[in-house]
Amino acid sequence: MSSRITSRDDRHALRPYVTWHHLRRLRRPDGRPVTHGQAEGVRHEVGTIVRLLDWLSQQGRTLPSCTQDHIDTWLADGPFNRLQARAFLTWAARLGRAPFLEFPAETRDFSAEVIAQDQRWKLVRRLVHDEELDDVIRAAGLLILLFAQPPSRITQLTTGHITDTGDKVSIQLGKVPADMLTPLDDLVRRLVKRCRGHSAAMPSTDPPWLFPGGYAGRPIRLEVRAGAGAGRSRVRLLGVV
Repeated sequence: MSSRITSRDDRHALRPYVTWHHLRRLRRPDGRPVTHGQAEGVRHEVGTIVRLLDWLSQQGRTLPSCTQDHIDTWLADGPFNRLQARAFLTWAARLGRAPFLEFPAETRDFSAEVIAQDQRWKLVRRLVHDEELDDVIRAAGLLILLFAQPPSRITQLTTGHITDTGDKVSIQLGKVPADMLTPLDDLVRRLVKRCRGHSAAMPSTDPPWLFPGGYAGRPIRLEVRAGAGAGRSRVRLLGVV
C-alpha cells in the first residue's frame, strides 16, 4: 500500500525541503544533466520521508509532535534505509518545524550503498541457517539486516541491554525493547554466556560488551560492505585495531 501525507503542516515542511535541499542542487548552473543515480537517490530519500510522515499520522502524530520514542520505534521496526530520513528531520528541527531528536547517521561503515532486497534476504537466509559462521557474525548481521541497527550502535551493546525471561530474549535497541526471533534469541544467549565466562576468567571493571573486541575493554570494530564481489553482497566483521 502506498504512503501519503495527510497533514497540511507536514506537506508544507516537506515541499521546501525537496525544493531547496535537492532540486536546487540538481539544477546545476553548469548545465550538466542529472544522473540516474542522483535522481534515484533523491527519490528513495523522499519516499522514506513520506513513509515516516505517514506512519506518524497513523500514530496520531505530526512532525512537530513527534517524540524520541516514535523515532526509535520506527527505526527499530523497519529496514536500515530508514536512516535516510535523518537529513530531513535535522533540517526541519533547525527551522523549528520539528523537535531536535537523536537520529543515527548513515556512516560509511554502514554502507552508503543500498543492498537490493533480494540480496538482503539472501544474506538473512545464510545468517539464519549457516551454523558454520561464528555467532558474532550471525547475530551482528541479523541485527543490521532485520532491525536496521547501525554498527556504531551494535558495538555499544552490553549484556545489560539483554533481557532473558527464559521464554523470550529482548534487546534494548531504543526506548522500547525489541523481541528476538529464532535463531537470533539463541545466538544472543550464547553471546551473553560467552561474555560472562570471559568476565569470570578475567575480572574487569570494563563494560561487559556483548561483542567484545580483540583488546581488553574495547568492543569489536564492525565493518559492513555491500558490493558485487564474486556476484554476492558480503558482511565482514573486523576485530578492533
